[in-house]
Amino acid sequence: MKNLLLITTTCIIATATANAQGLNIKTVQAEKENKTIHQLVEDRAQVRKEKRAAKKKEKESISFHEAVKNIVRKEDLS
Repeated sequence: MKNLLLITTTCIIATATANAQGLNIKTVQAEKENKTIHQLVEDRAQVRKEKRAAKKKEKESISFHEAVKNIVRKEDLS
């Protein structure tokens, strides 16, 4: 039981330390960019959202081109 408590405590401390280090990194980066941490997080979220949208659009355009190719092939076979 003591070992389990020790392991649990160690994990909690390690998690808290990692979170604090991550926050420090974000704070330093936010200061460099002259923004708040909240703005920095929002900017990253916006970039991820734009990347997802671009990927989706690219996938849709590829699908459209594939559909056109398939129609052309079917007409050629006819």
